[in-house]
Amino acid sequence: MNYRNLSIRLASLFVLLGLVLSAAACDNNSTTATTPAAGSTPATMMTPGAMGSFSPIGGAAKTLNASGATFPKPLYDKQFADFGKQYGVTINYAGGGSGKGKSDISAGTVDFAGSDSFMSDTELATASAGGKGNVLHVPAAIGAIVMIYNLPGFSATDKIKLTGANIADIYLAKITKWNDPAILANNPNLQLPAADIVVVHRSDGSGTSANFSNYLAKISPEFSSTIGVATAPKWKDGQLGGNGNQGVAQAIQGTAYSIGYVELNYAVGAGLPFADLQNKSGKFITPSGSSVSLAAQGGSLPDDLRFTLNNPDNAGAYPIVAATWLLVRENQTDQAKAIAVVNLLNWELTQGQSYHSTLGYAPLPANMIEKAQAQVKKITVSGKAVMP
Repeated sequence: MNYRNLSIRLASLFVLLGLVLSAAACDNNSTTATTPAAGSTPATMMTPGAMGSFSPIGGAAKTLNASGATFPKPLYDKQFADFGKQYGVTINYAGGGSGKGKSDISAGTVDFAGSDSFMSDTELATASAGGKGNVLHVPAAIGAIVMIYNLPGFSATDKIKLTGANIADIYLAKITKWNDPAILANNPNLQLPAADIVVVHRSDGSGTSANFSNYLAKISPEFSSTIGVATAPKWKDGQLGGNGNQGVAQAIQGTAYSIGYVELNYAVGAGLPFADLQNKSGKFITPSGSSVSLAAQGGSLPDDLRFTLNNPDNAGAYPIVAATWLLVRENQTDQAKAIAVVNLLNWELTQGQSYHSTLGYAPLPANMIEKAQAQVKKITVSGKAVMP
């Protein structure tokens, strides 16, 4: 029997159990924000029962097609299946990464898209060219980006601790051995091997990469100036690439002494250990629903809801945190599809929030939901608001 794999999977089950217990009050049917803009409001976390009610609008289409972020795909797969069963709408969410989602919504080949990075001014201008109108950002969930690793002979209880500087230097190829003094300094009780670190990153255009590189750029000026912040950063030669969060997890599983980044749910699902990371307050934090939720407290939100949450000030917050958005056209042309999209978004911002904790994500703060609902109300068909 492989006791190492058994212990890792048992630890993963305990993580999932902890997430389920933390969500006991939820329905089982189921920042460092940008500089405050005009109309910004402070964040407060949702309380039980604060999710509001949902009443669908009649006349909705029976099918919606979408693509984009893999970061929230485990959540969307469950939500969209349940929404479809209850309201008779088939939602085909193809994944493919945030870059694909942005490209598809810009080209008009999907009814909505998912992205873990907000669209830049340039991307929005491209998407609206030719009179196609604005793309709205509707946040759906908040999650943790975790550092997973494969160290033969180590169990999940041999928790590794890493700083942001450690991670930046690993991706800069300045730290190349697992027993580098900078890593040993945080892990004095672990006998780390003198093995080469195999570095894994995303190979596709990825909102997870955009958020991960955004965090490291805040920590390391050298990372910022050389690798940069992007959905497809300029990674160093000789590193491995994986397509999607699942592809990175699979690469780590199959490669001894490797390390990479994925959304928390993929780490737990793959039975892979993940590191505790040092936050801005100097504390090493385990990623969890509660430590992710703390990252969204105390910040301010712009009205267009384009923001980042990385490296938050809260002393108990996990440091690499990402929001994920549903992207939708403000000006729709198909009445039935517009109604279906509006129904889905309103459900996501109310009843859909009850799914998050059980699946390893954090629900949105109340003020974020309020601003998101204001975005949904902007959706029109031929100049007429879809919502009555």
